[in-house]
Amino acid sequence: MVSKVVFQIPFDQSKWDEEWAVDLALLEISCILNPTIPYFVTPEIKAETPQELASLFSKKENRELGKEQFTSGRIKVWLQYTPGGNIVLDRWNKLKQ
Repeated sequence: MVSKVVFQIPFDQSKWDEEWAVDLALLEISCILNPTIPYFVTPEIKAETPQELASLFSKKENRELGKEQFTSGRIKVWLQYTPGGNIVLDRWNKLKQ
């Protein structure tokens, strides 16, 4: 007879939130110091402009990855500082209203 053993690792949401906030802060500092820094979706996939990012995520095979990046807050931080990003943010904010 084979029994299934399930291990539960305690998850501390506040620690995860803190680490994520630090990650976003580091991205923001990087973007402030170098507004032309590319947006890295993964170490292998990057976009130099908002148009490239939109083109990347418009492909069917990248949509789930795009959703993850969108909800993480990273795209919004990057758009605040990258050239042309404010136009996208302005339209985004108008859609939310």
